[in-house]
Amino acid sequence: MSYLKSLTIKKIICEVAGDFNDEANYAIAKVAKLSQQYPLLLKWDIFVKSDSEANFADEKKLIHQLINNNNDLKEQVSPVIISQPPIEENDNKVVIEAWFLTDIDAITYSIKKIDDTRYIVLNDQSEDERIVFAGYSETEFVNSKTNDFIESSKNAFKNLVTILNAEGMNFSDVVRQWNYIGAILYRSQQPEIGLVQNYQLFNDIRQDYYSATDWSNGYPAATGIGMDFGGVSVGIVAAKKIKGALQTFPVDNPLQIAAHAYSKKMLIGDAEQKMTPKFERAKSLFSKNDNSSMTFVSGTAAIRGEESLGDDPTKQTELTMENIVYLISQENIQKFTGRIVNYQDIYGWRIYVKNLTEYQAIKNAFNKFDVSNKIDAIFVIADVCRDELLVEIECVAVN
Repeated sequence: MSYLKSLTIKKIICEVAGDFNDEANYAIAKVAKLSQQYPLLLKWDIFVKSDSEANFADEKKLIHQLINNNNDLKEQVSPVIISQPPIEENDNKVVIEAWFLTDIDAITYSIKKIDDTRYIVLNDQSEDERIVFAGYSETEFVNSKTNDFIESSKNAFKNLVTILNAEGMNFSDVVRQWNYIGAILYRSQQPEIGLVQNYQLFNDIRQDYYSATDWSNGYPAATGIGMDFGGVSVGIVAAKKIKGALQTFPVDNPLQIAAHAYSKKMLIGDAEQKMTPKFERAKSLFSKNDNSSMTFVSGTAAIRGEESLGDDPTKQTELTMENIVYLISQENIQKFTGRIVNYQDIYGWRIYVKNLTEYQAIKNAFNKFDVSNKIDAIFVIADVCRDELLVEIECVAVN
């Protein structure tokens, strides 16, 4: 898996903000240009600013049309389209995060299609491993404040099951999962359940699909974050060792209780059987053949133990970054993996900000930390999974 060292993550925005069509056209054309410069596009996420469910549905259709009309992109891996307004000085309506590999000499790859989803499969012949990057976005209009949300959640997991089964995998092979959840904090009355939060509904449905899997090697690293509109969109990275040198490890954080071990008091809703969030604080991939590794850091917030701390955005950001810095420290990684690694290259910084008015305080606090590639950090507006949490942060560390 040494080829993962050549990962580069690009933030793409229109330098001069315009209307949605102009910005989407520019950003997608830029991805197409970069796909000519770099050998392989692994995944891309498109963050959009929408003002209604109907407009978000129309914007998704426009994006798909632009992609299908672009010869460099129409057969590439499908993007995940996310209703989270980007926070940029120019008030941009579209920002794209795109993952590329700059060196593919050691691998073969194929892009496959199931229904409307194109995904990519990497095969490292020297280590006999398979890695899948896939993303799913609902193509139809979905009102996340109706029971359409439940069907959208089920559709997302059905799509993932189909892809994983096609590649001889199951959910235990997923090392990273992104869950974008429409109206995550919205509460609805459900028959025989009572009042329940969308995030809890999603967790219960996730458990239905996860329950048939052996999780002896831990859950995926994951983010569960709100979207303004739409049902559920998901992205995954799955890795399977066939006979080779790939090793995967769940990484815990002694500063926090594992999310899947939360007590019932932390779960929102009237139902007696509420499912905890099924994810690890991080998931590490290592090769036995060399020192290459990658650690996916889950969406992280100002939680110590299982309690939320800090009553202002600056303090919460500081606590969140302290959690991340310790999580991927040499001491902690060695404790949970038995491997010694000192991560210098950290990419894919995403900062989910609950309130736009608190953005500057959060950005200032984030910038105080001495970590790499902060300049490409993506800030978006999104609800975090608890009412009191103001910020959530994620990244990926590569060695």
